[in-house]
Amino acid sequence: MLAPVRKYFVVIDRDAAHPA
Repeated sequence: MLAPVRKYFVVIDRDAAHPA
């Protein structure tokens, strides 16, 4: 259950890392 959630968090975190 945490596996997919963590994956999504990583994607969001990477996307937020570069707002531009």
